[in-house]
Amino acid sequence: MQRNRILPSGAEERTVSMSLDFRSPHQTDASRAVARNRDCRRDEGINNATPSTAIGLVLTVSSLEEDHICLRRILRGSRPLAQRVQSCQQALASIRAGNISVLICETDLPDGSWKDVLSGLAAETTAPPLIVASRLADDHLWAEVLNLGGYDVLSKPFVAAEVLWAVDGANRRRRLALGQA
Repeated sequence: MQRNRILPSGAEERTVSMSLDFRSPHQTDASRAVARNRDCRRDEGINNATPSTAIGLVLTVSSLEEDHICLRRILRGSRPLAQRVQSCQQALASIRAGNISVLICETDLPDGSWKDVLSGLAAETTAPPLIVASRLADDHLWAEVLNLGGYDVLSKPFVAAEVLWAVDGANRRRRLALGQA
């Protein structure tokens, strides 16, 4: 079963296929990072997908540097402040210490999983909505995330319009819960 996607007006759904790059074995780390993140680049057409509400601080939780780089590029046009952490414990400490509006969390982390982060959020009075990111995003994961209290699931590689749509919706949900509509 495939989920229907609703995109902001004027936005097109775009997926980017990854190509194998058979360069010299002497390729630098910097050029490898550029090649890995080629599929994360924003298209000019995505500028029309700017969220309608002001996005606050977005916390990205992943041990993968590529995820943070990609999400920062995508979110840059909507002007949120992005903060990066790599573990469950760091995520929960950041949530307690700061004003996090939306949380984007990788499924598996060095010290647990998205479920551990979600259970830690239960103790917070103003917990931000949790969006789970996974290369293996399917209907089963999506249903599990929603049933346990998460907001949404993003599949990887990230599609800019989907990320903006999910973050915008999660931010609106949080603002409504706080009475800031």
